Amino acid sequence: MSVKLVVYDLDGTLIDSAPSTIYVLNQLRQELGRAPLPNSAFVPWLSLGGTSLISNSLEFEDEGTAKIYLQEFRKRLRKLELGHIPLYKNVDQTLSLLYNSNIKLSICTSKVRDLTDKILHELNISSYFSYVVAGGDLLTTKPDPRNLLACCDNLNISKQDTIFVGDSTVDRATAKNADVKFALFEGGYNDGVDTTGITTFSDHLELANKVLNG
Repeated sequence: MSVKLVVYDLDGTLIDSAPSTIYVLNQLRQELGRAPLPNSAFVPWLSLGGTSLISNSLEFEDEGTAKIYLQEFRKRLRKLELGHIPLYKNVDQTLSLLYNSNIKLSICTSKVRDLTDKILHELNISSYFSYVVAGGDLLTTKPDPRNLLACCDNLNISKQDTIFVGDSTVDRATAKNADVKFALFEGGYNDGVDTTGITTFSDHLELANKVLNG
């Protein structure tokens, strides 16, 4: 079965955004009088979406307070992100290889639109992607299948010819809910993904070779 569309998650899959994210979260924790947490404590929350990330990381039970701090978190992240978020090894080469092999590329992320566009532009990879679904673009969020299927529908490619590439249980569930093949990037923020029956890889070029060789 050929693959005509590769849809990527962003954080923990194409870019290593955890260090900058955790830095800002611990900065906010300290300002709230809370002790900093180790990086490992944040891993289960990195793929949950903005409000849940803030609620868990800053220990808020009230959603309204979490949303207020989410705005402050994003404000600080925007100032910090220039030059602080690297691509994972061989991502640029992989995207170029797939793009030049006429494989359509898309992104399905929970990161808000302006931050997503900013990062893709600054890392010089925006031109590879034919369609991007960012956080807030739809009324639904991952793992709702509609966020992933929007990529298929927009590019008029069937889900049977699509593979979703991610690094988390949320990404795995999104692919399962959409009935789309899933590939796990093992170098990301794996929070205990069940690898039964899925493709796994630790180097992005490895995935490209698998896609191009069927």
